[in-house]
Amino acid sequence: MADSNRWHVVHPSAFAHEQEALDLLRANLPDTPPFHAWSNFEFIAEDGSINEVDALVVSADCVYLIEIKHWNGHITGNQNTWTVMPPSGRVRHEENPLLLANRKARKLKSLLSRQQAFRKAKPPFIQAVVFLSAQQCQVDLDEVAAQHIYQRTGIIDLIRGESSRRDRHARIDRETERGFARAMQQLGLRKRTRAETVGDYRLTRLIAENDRYQDWEAEHQRVAGDLKRIRIFPYAKTAANAEKRERKDIAKREYELLRDIRFDGILAPRQLTECDTGPALVYDFDPDAERLDRLLDSNVPPPSLGERLDMVRSIAEALAHAHSRNVYHRALSPWTIELQGRHPILRDWQSGIAGQDSTADTRMTLHVGQRAGLIDNPRAAAYTAPEVVAGVGYDHVAIDVFSLGALTYALFSGQHPAGDVDEMSSKCRRGPGLMISEALDGVPDSLQELIQLSTDPDPTARPADVHEFLRLLDEVEDELTTPEPKHGVAPADARKGDTLTGGFKVLQRLGAGSTCHALAVEDTEGKRGVRYVPSSRYAPTAASPSRSCTSWSSRGTSTIGPEPIRRSSASMFSRSRSASAW
Repeated sequence: MADSNRWHVVHPSAFAHEQEALDLLRANLPDTPPFHAWSNFEFIAEDGSINEVDALVVSADCVYLIEIKHWNGHITGNQNTWTVMPPSGRVRHEENPLLLANRKARKLKSLLSRQQAFRKAKPPFIQAVVFLSAQQCQVDLDEVAAQHIYQRTGIIDLIRGESSRRDRHARIDRETERGFARAMQQLGLRKRTRAETVGDYRLTRLIAENDRYQDWEAEHQRVAGDLKRIRIFPYAKTAANAEKRERKDIAKREYELLRDIRFDGILAPRQLTECDTGPALVYDFDPDAERLDRLLDSNVPPPSLGERLDMVRSIAEALAHAHSRNVYHRALSPWTIELQGRHPILRDWQSGIAGQDSTADTRMTLHVGQRAGLIDNPRAAAYTAPEVVAGVGYDHVAIDVFSLGALTYALFSGQHPAGDVDEMSSKCRRGPGLMISEALDGVPDSLQELIQLSTDPDPTARPADVHEFLRLLDEVEDELTTPEPKHGVAPADARKGDTLTGGFKVLQRLGAGSTCHALAVEDTEGKRGVRYVPSSRYAPTAASPSRSCTSWSSRGTSTIGPEPIRRSSASMFSRSRSASAW
């Protein structure tokens, strides 16, 4: 179909790899009815959002919206998140591109159905597919994630209708083919010029979107390398004034909340502005940053124990700073935290509130989070406090503490605490609070207590504030980082110069009685004392464990006597506490 009028080039691609993929599709599309194709165009959806399409193909039995990704290397993952390991070795996590392609397909079909050509008929179904066009690409996705994902051979069979011919699907008839072509013409497709601007910044790449906003990577038009993330809250030009006002209020709320906050762990918008499609917030942008949910959903090795402790602490400290300024997030989840390296940054405060805010409804509900675009999937909703789900979320501190506890569960276990609010509610009632011991073996008591208290269904049972949470986290760190005692020589066999378990150095054997041996010992801090060890006749058994003990004199010298042993506060005998290998 190299020279056929059935392939409509709306705009040539500016990228060689994308143009090569389009040329492959064009060369293999039959030049017969009902086949048609349109490449490299964009359209404005009914909600005002900007949507870019690589290729739209009318095949024998279906219309395909094709998203082209030129990703080299090894690709693994699930239906939510993919891990791309290129030959360069720098691993990155990407949202499954089929999710975004599906949104475009639904928007395009809705727009086509409003055209004159389909006034008396419905447009055909538009199936979103992903074309992984790189030749050096190895795909190992699970069975669900691999649906509608094609490489070079598979995509050719798909657009030529080979699979439908084998499966004997109903073909697209002439009337539907002509109606679709007319509707596309009536739609008035726009060239993908990538010239959309917001202020001084040119939009270059769509990063993410949902029903409330689109996140774009943007570059300054005059300063190369000055990158920003721009969040646009689009609305249709014909939208009701109430809808337009709602979008503007959402953007304005975050800007006003964080206008005076400058903290390393909080991402505040730099600017609030307007563009052709709606209000927009301008943020600093790190192209290497990744959302926390993508790390949790990926199959890469988890962060080290120390890194996980540091991440929880950083999130809590950022939250504590916001609270000290009377600002509360109220929708914390892995979807509202991005990682710059291993440093978490709290973002997306559109449903947040200031303590002195008396103009807005101060009650937090799921609807408020959904309206702001922050609780837009069941797993994100699982991180919200039960009182938010019930519609009675008035205590902003308790709401954030609950989410902090759920995030701690996720970071230490490597998995989301629940798949939706119903499962989360059931787990929290049963505890009460989340029981991380159900997901991990050998959990320290302090960590179990921290998470269970923070996620208690009763807001009054949770830590009173984030500072109390941090105090409990200190206890977790103490328990996880206290080393196991070193095993030394058995006390009954010890001689001068030997080292006992716990680091005690034997200075001399002082003698033995009918029931025990006495050893002069010195601890690692130079403090001297006497250690009494049962003789072999009274050796410990499974039913009677070893009970050796140490007595310290007031001047640090050894003493022996019949008086009871008094353990000093300087004694080095403590409960063995070590981190489990999770």
